[in-house]
Amino acid sequence: MTQKDGKHPQGDPNAKDEDSFEPSPEGMSEGTARLAIDKHLKKKLLREHDIRSVENRGHYYVANASSKDGSEFYQLLINKQTGEVQIINRRKAEE
Repeated sequence: MTQKDGKHPQGDPNAKDEDSFEPSPEGMSEGTARLAIDKHLKKKLLREHDIRSVENRGHYYVANASSKDGSEFYQLLINKQTGEVQIINRRKAEE
């Protein structure tokens, strides 16, 4: 239930944070996988890193990310059912 100003009353147990998301029982879309990454990485990391690609791998998405300066590369695993994000590979760029 919302008030006239469009906001949820304080203490409403059904109120959802606008920034929150919940994967459906069927899994998630690529966009939701990106949201899971954004949610789990700290704001500082998001300012310093870019998501390069997201690939559907069955029960998971695999995302490739890099630091903005290109000095580090990460491979992330996103569970479609739970939204859990894990760093599965991290390497420094070859000079």
